[in-house]
Amino acid sequence: MKHRVFSRFILGIVLLYPHQLQADHLFHYDFPPLNSPVGTVELSVIDHTRKDPHDEKLQRELPIRVWYPAIDNKEIELAEWGYTKRDFIIEKASDGAPMFIVEMVYQGQVRSKPNLSPRAGSYPSVFLLHGLGGGPIEEHTDLAETLASQGFVVIGVNFPFGAAISKISQSAEPIGPSQKLTEILSRYPASKPELITYRKDEHKLWVEDIGFVLSQLKTRKEPPFSAIDWSRVHMVGHSHGGMVALESCLKEPSCKSSVNMDGWTYELEFPHDLKPHLVMYTLSSGDYFRSFCKDRLNCVQREIAECDIAHGGFSDKAYIKWPFTHYTNNQCGSKSVEVKQQINQEIGTFLKTGS
Repeated sequence: MKHRVFSRFILGIVLLYPHQLQADHLFHYDFPPLNSPVGTVELSVIDHTRKDPHDEKLQRELPIRVWYPAIDNKEIELAEWGYTKRDFIIEKASDGAPMFIVEMVYQGQVRSKPNLSPRAGSYPSVFLLHGLGGGPIEEHTDLAETLASQGFVVIGVNFPFGAAISKISQSAEPIGPSQKLTEILSRYPASKPELITYRKDEHKLWVEDIGFVLSQLKTRKEPPFSAIDWSRVHMVGHSHGGMVALESCLKEPSCKSSVNMDGWTYELEFPHDLKPHLVMYTLSSGDYFRSFCKDRLNCVQREIAECDIAHGGFSDKAYIKWPFTHYTNNQCGSKSVEVKQQINQEIGTFLKTGS
């Protein structure tokens, strides 16, 4: 229903304001150049010791996309631009809207290329996690590419039944959020206590998932995994994924630091003494975020105060074209891209300090 309303809203804008749509900035944002070429691969890992709690017919399977520093050679000219799942996300988000409208509103550009040869060297890893009902992880492509170009191997994890959409090898059809989550949200705010319980259960599941993925990837000897220095691991998450990033980092001995992008941690207990941790939040996030680091060691907070980029502004939703940004409550307008790129750089600087 929400997507249909959005589609009608866009169509109305097209019909009523055709002269505004001639402006170049409505059709294109300039992405900053990367420090170096970035390659990407996708894979899936299946935990045969666990059933998926959302569907007992399935083993717990985690789709993964990896971004890594690549070699600057002729391969880049021959590589296909973009990748399938990115197109799939845009098609799903459009909900049947005419493609010219979708292309006008969503900037599907990516700067990474599939299956490029990895650059020689040893690199720390960054686990990148989407939010509950958000994602899939390709919705954070901009941040992943930025970090990979700065010398990290970025491991993006999709959580089936917790992502807006995901695809696993055990199912012919794409998987959306679980029916239970959808039903709880349909009764919100009356169902708030149920939602809190559900979030806590998903938090525990996702933390277990990260431990499994980490153990599986450490055994892989092929590139780009052979280029990872597993003694230097970092965790970065958005929304619910930010809570998981913090908890997973505390549990993993090799984890050096974590970043929480606008994630609600007030439903969970965290210790006084943290590993280096950065909390980033928006002007509309609330007072809880402003007090999270109080009396906690190794905790740094950063309010994005330039303008209110909103919760979705930490993802590639920041690249939705002005004036359609208000659909995501983003009040930064055409400045949202500048703010998003600043967020990317600050996260990279923070992680490098801990590497």
